[in-house]
Amino acid sequence: MNSVAIFCTAMGIVYVVSRLPMVFAPKATLRRGRELVFSSNSRVRIWSLSIAPIAPCLLFLPFGEGLIPVTLYFLGWLLTPLLILVFLAPGPARKIVSGLYDFLEEAMSERLLRGLASFGVAFGLGLIYLGLFVL
Repeated sequence: MNSVAIFCTAMGIVYVVSRLPMVFAPKATLRRGRELVFSSNSRVRIWSLSIAPIAPCLLFLPFGEGLIPVTLYFLGWLLTPLLILVFLAPGPARKIVSGLYDFLEEAMSERLLRGLASFGVAFGLGLIYLGLFVL
């Protein structure tokens, strides 16, 4: 397995594990996520620090040539300043994410949220398949 395959498989597993609870209880999962991660500025900073190791992996791992490695490299450059910005100014990021959570809870039905979560699980399974069998 090369580094692209390992990265796609790992991100697929993370994506499936993070989206699977939304299939069963979407509103409760949204509330728990907002309370767990985005309830205070220090929690938002800790969240950004926990996601931070992904950015150097995307930037410095030798992914090779092709569309997928170039896309992963671009995402690394996109993620790095975003995480630095969230770490330095967690208040605005928290307000934006809280507004998004409010919209998802109030304006969308549970059926639609379950459908989107099912699509997310399918996307994560696709990433796992891509990493294990295609790359």
